[in-house]
Amino acid sequence: MHGADAAPPQLDWQRLERIRDSVPDMPLSLHGASGLSVEDLRQAVRLGICKVNVNTELRQRYLDEVTARLPDVLPGLRLLDLQNALVAVVAEAAGEILDLLEPARRR
Repeated sequence: MHGADAAPPQLDWQRLERIRDSVPDMPLSLHGASGLSVEDLRQAVRLGICKVNVNTELRQRYLDEVTARLPDVLPGLRLLDLQNALVAVVAEAAGEILDLLEPARRR
């Protein structure tokens, strides 16, 4: 799934198990994990997903930060302040996603 959607995506767990079983030594990627619940993400990792794409979540945090900081940086055109804040907030969001996947990865 790309982008935000009104309804969360529904994964076909049986299909994922069949794919994993047919290529047991191949790392699997979930292209488009946006909108999935934490439990669905963890279940996907337990079933063999090694890589998840979460670009929408990172873009949302980035744009939220731009919106919040723009009024403060515009008067002095303090782009470096904005850029540093954006790097930090995206890194924080990525770290949060990795942290929530960690319990599934250890199983």
